[in-house]
Amino acid sequence: MKDLTPLEILLGHASRTGPRPANEDFVAAAMPEGDERAAKGVLLAIADGVGGHAHGREAAEYSVRSLLADYFSTAHTWSVQKSLDTVLGAANRWLLAQSARTAETAGMATTLTALVLRGRRWHLAHVGDSRAYLWRDGALLRLSEDHTWPHPELSNVLRRALGLESRLLVDHDDGELALGDVFVLLTDGVWNTLGDEAIAALLARQAGQEKEREGGGRAAVGVVTPKPVTRGTEAQGRAGRENGVGVSEEAGACARVAEAGLDPQAAADALVEAALRAGGNDNASALVACVRALPADNLRDRLAAGRR
Repeated sequence: MKDLTPLEILLGHASRTGPRPANEDFVAAAMPEGDERAAKGVLLAIADGVGGHAHGREAAEYSVRSLLADYFSTAHTWSVQKSLDTVLGAANRWLLAQSARTAETAGMATTLTALVLRGRRWHLAHVGDSRAYLWRDGALLRLSEDHTWPHPELSNVLRRALGLESRLLVDHDDGELALGDVFVLLTDGVWNTLGDEAIAALLARQAGQEKEREGGGRAAVGVVTPKPVTRGTEAQGRAGRENGVGVSEEAGACARVAEAGLDPQAAADALVEAALRAGGNDNASALVACVRALPADNLRDRLAAGRR
């Protein structure tokens, strides 16, 4: 009998303004049902706007909303990378046009880190200094590279972002999904305050708490492993709240606890709260996705893996 198990993802999200006067972060996800999920996958995105309070938030929210709306309108025959590049290229052109309108909107830009979970594979598109991590088997792997300048005095200055240049260079990476995988998207208000080791320890504590409830004992604390090299490619041409979260109606039952032993909503809340308690001076946002069920192996994923 053919295995008809669909890809099942549990989501958690949190965003806080912190000590800043406004929240310029925006976090969202879309999880369609049925054939649409099989064809296009689940899309997660996080953005951190720059260019002033109102316009930074506008840049972040517009970019994420347009990505979630337009990605699912791209042709099913397109690769994930082509779909993401096309949509992000359009968002980049819109931001550049807005920046050119007035002196007030000049410099309107945003980071954007997006993950598509489709079939048995994950796909990353990234520009800026928000981060994507994979928590697997007790170890934390950073999937993204920070697009900031290496000089210490310029470490918070973006060299690549949506809205900075007409030639948009997006990092792409992809890999195979495994049951129990936990993907974590963070703005710099969280990762820069906590550091990778503290993030790994917090995720281990969250997983351990759930395992204790199930009688499985505490989970081992994960170690931070090196990130893979990402590659750049030139891009081709539902309701948000004050807290910077805009998960669409299709996002489903986020409150269910993953059988892998980690509640994504509790983990997202804990990451944001920990950053603020540690003295973070920026907006703090997190999106956590747990892989609860995987579909059967298929030719599309095997071909994608063979191109790596």
